[in-house]
Amino acid sequence: MKQWGKRYTTELGAQANEKAHQIMPWLLLGVLVASIILMAAKQTTIGFGLIGLDFFFLADYWTVSLAHRRLFFVWSFLLGTLAAAIVSAVGLFVLGVIFHQ
Repeated sequence: MKQWGKRYTTELGAQANEKAHQIMPWLLLGVLVASIILMAAKQTTIGFGLIGLDFFFLADYWTVSLAHRRLFFVWSFLLGTLAAAIVSAVGLFVLGVIFHQ
């Protein structure tokens, strides 16, 4: 059982090479900026949709980062997704207040 979990943790951590792992935060920031620009241009539906897309990017980034640090893959999935959900929910609330939605 231990070998099975170690194999999946290693495979999950190896999903993104070092270059892709360095590009992901910039991609996350770019999607966030694009969504804020769309919200400011009164295209709130598309802007909030991009925030939802950003949630999936963030969850994947943190999940792979945790697995790369040799955290068991189930905990990586749970913690990465939970952290991304909390950050996205706070971001949605703040942007909803700012843009009166």
